[in-house]
Amino acid sequence: VPSDPGCVLNFLHDVNKRQDELLNPSRGPIVVHCSAGIGRTGTFIVLDMILRQIARQGLDCELDIQRTILLVRSQRSGLVQTEAQYKFVYLAIQDHIDTMQHRISAEKKSLQLGREYTNIKYSSEAAAGLEVGKCINRSTISLPTTPACLTTGIPLLPSAAFISKDPKLRPLSTIPIAEELSS
Repeated sequence: VPSDPGCVLNFLHDVNKRQDELLNPSRGPIVVHCSAGIGRTGTFIVLDMILRQIARQGLDCELDIQRTILLVRSQRSGLVQTEAQYKFVYLAIQDHIDTMQHRISAEKKSLQLGREYTNIKYSSEAAAGLEVGKCINRSTISLPTTPACLTTGIPLLPSAAFISKDPKLRPLSTIPIAEELSS
């Protein structure tokens, strides 16, 4: 029995993905089989059945792992052969549910952050046209959201985008360069 159920779940996912890619139904299913065809194969079959149930009915569906194992054993005796394999089914299903819940939570957070960013973007664009914006900005024109660079006009020097009300602070383009000072 593997120590990490994630590896088996990834393998099962890969097998099912490959099966879905085979568009010709006359080819039949992919066969995954252990040496005797009951222990590891049975574990694989039960996991596949339960994961498909979760996919159809959602994460909150009622699962009866023992009943599922008894169902497959009624069709072929000895499937899910050892206690370790039986426990592994439970661990793998729990791992799958935890992983899916984590993904759903991360997707919700990502969507929420996207909405918050969008709200900030649109509200800052709209603020330029408000009365309070006119007072502060002295203009109703909203600048584009893409950053603009003001160039210094001096070759090989970095651009400077510098505005200050303090007359002692000057833009880079007005500061003499060492070459200009020596001439």
